Amino acid sequence: MNFDLLSAKIIFLFVLSILFSRISSDQGQQVPVQQQPPPDNVNANFDANKPHSDSQRLAQKPDCRLDIDKYCKKNIAQLGPGEVLSDMDTLECLQDAGYSENEVLQPQCAQAVWEYKVELTQDKRFIGALQQFCTVDINQNHRLKACTQDLRPGYALSCMMEHVHEIDQGSRCFQFLLRVEKVAFSDFALIAPFVEHCAAIIKQLGCGQLTKPSLHQNVRVPHSQGSTLECLISNIVNVQKDPTKEQIINGMSEECRKEVRRIAELQSDDFHLDRPLFFACRHDREANYFFK
Repeated sequence: MNFDLLSAKIIFLFVLSILFSRISSDQGQQVPVQQQPPPDNVNANFDANKPHSDSQRLAQKPDCRLDIDKYCKKNIAQLGPGEVLSDMDTLECLQDAGYSENEVLQPQCAQAVWEYKVELTQDKRFIGALQQFCTVDINQNHRLKACTQDLRPGYALSCMMEHVHEIDQGSRCFQFLLRVEKVAFSDFALIAPFVEHCAAIIKQLGCGQLTKPSLHQNVRVPHSQGSTLECLISNIVNVQKDPTKEQIINGMSEECRKEVRRIAELQSDDFHLDRPLFFACRHDREANYFFK
């Protein structure tokens, strides 16, 4: 078998192994033979204490049933007898709709997809995978090596994405990151504090959304949370028009308010800092403002 093809299959199966490990052992779902992950040590379950974590597969989410039937028709039609729609296929077809300028996911499904991507991005096994697929590149590049030393969930993967342009495009490492980038939040190092401090209120308000490409126009530092941020700000500004949400908004933590302000600056047309300078000055700047 061609080496490049073999590497691509190994990478694909690894990503699948992470997705399928979220299936609860008592659900009795059978993974199609051709999609079973390789028998290695990457099949550990997600941390049960992880925010928003549950054992239900994305493909079985009741909140996404209508959207799956609508946007995943092609994938469903290709299933053989006894096969079930994989979470990988489900995520990718729902993402295609979520990022499309002409399609819209149901709010509950958009929230489920957002939460699923956060969990996937933070999967701790990606650090081991980076060591597995990117050993040569890491040993040759001190910036990549520094990325793998950040053990915070999601940060190492995001850091590697920041330096992907330094990696040989013909390498297994590049192919692995290219595959993962399609299903994870690749800018997690940038948006992690926002996600971590605002996850609860994002879920309460149903603001978890995928950001359509058009929203990146005129944004100084494009990021993945544009639509989620706009939803939060809209709820804050219009809270008096919807008393049912007033208690939720009033309960927003100071940390979340600060992160809303920080991410909002990234979207501002008059935000003149580039990404490296933004990171370098972030802590000094955050100490000097407060989001009201």
